[in-house]
Amino acid sequence: MQQTEKVISSTYPLPENEEGRLRALKALRILDTPPEERFDRIVQLAAKLFAVPIAYVALLDGDRQWFKSREGICDEQTDRSISFCTYTILQNEPMIILDTHESEQFRTNPMVTGDPFARFYAGAPIAVEDGHNIGTLCLMDLKPRAFSETDTEVLKELAALVRHQFELHDLVELQSKLLESQKELAEEKRKSDALLHNILPDHVAAELKANGVVQASQHENVCVVFTDFSSFTSHAADLTPRELVHELDFCFSEFDRITEKHNVDKLKTIGDGYMCICGLDDEPNAHIAVLKAAFEMRDFVAKRQKEKAADGKSYWNVRIGIHAGPIVAGVVGSRKFAFDVWGDTVNIAARMEAGSEPGKINATQEFVALLGGAYKITPRGKIAVKGRGEIEQFFIEP
Repeated sequence: MQQTEKVISSTYPLPENEEGRLRALKALRILDTPPEERFDRIVQLAAKLFAVPIAYVALLDGDRQWFKSREGICDEQTDRSISFCTYTILQNEPMIILDTHESEQFRTNPMVTGDPFARFYAGAPIAVEDGHNIGTLCLMDLKPRAFSETDTEVLKELAALVRHQFELHDLVELQSKLLESQKELAEEKRKSDALLHNILPDHVAAELKANGVVQASQHENVCVVFTDFSSFTSHAADLTPRELVHELDFCFSEFDRITEKHNVDKLKTIGDGYMCICGLDDEPNAHIAVLKAAFEMRDFVAKRQKEKAADGKSYWNVRIGIHAGPIVAGVVGSRKFAFDVWGDTVNIAARMEAGSEPGKINATQEFVALLGGAYKITPRGKIAVKGRGEIEQFFIEP
């Protein structure tokens, strides 16, 4: 429906308590809200029941008629001075105009002489609880037509449905906000769970969520891996702080991807060192998983070395140490959770890394005994280890 030039007086009759009516309308907080299916269904039903091309729910604001729902009308609003509904809200019963061309009041109305060329109008006022008519449910046709008492009663019933939706508006709005809050809470919970699972092994995170605490536990055969970048200090001196952090992040992010791929639990980074474990859940092939992860970590660093060398730059290498044995695992901290493991196995694994060589994987007899004959094992003999005396050590290759 196009806005057209006014040909009637710009003044129009107002309800006795127009200020109170407008306050009641504003209190609904429904003006200029998006379309809603609950109103659209009623309007569509009205159009089908009465076989009319135009139906709408209109709200009469100070100087405009605004459509909450509309069928057969393009504009979102019209000037109130040309609105049929301006007159409908003056009464408590529907206003029926069988043929607008025979209506002294409306025959020159722009909505009759121009688009949509209305020849028939039926509108039922819609009141709020305090009795103010704040809007209408209306029908329009492009030809004159009859309208029976039964038709009028049906229109009033449909208007009552619209009124009921207005009365439910606060509840619907509250439910909408509640659903939105629930979605936001669910998303925050998802993020929180994801963060928790990034920090803790899955079974530990599950126990913490279920019980609020994690009991310390003894595990008899856990594989512990330490890595450390050789010549890190000298290479780091050639990098800016930003470049150094970027490169460490690049390497450790790839280590994270590798450990996740092999179901190995990353425990923590310590400076340029990386620690991961497998076997907390008594996985039967924990030793295979950590060894495959160790090979991929080593190969990744070797590839990165070649890439840097192609650019004329030097790069660090990596030493890796592995040991298998009993550990104690638990969560420490009440605000910033930290999952950690303790015991001689951890200390020995760290010593295996310290005693390794660049590009090599160094392991103990206890770990090598788990492998069988599937890998190339190079004995290194007994080597003195700080605080532990001499320990049999082995390099492992695929």
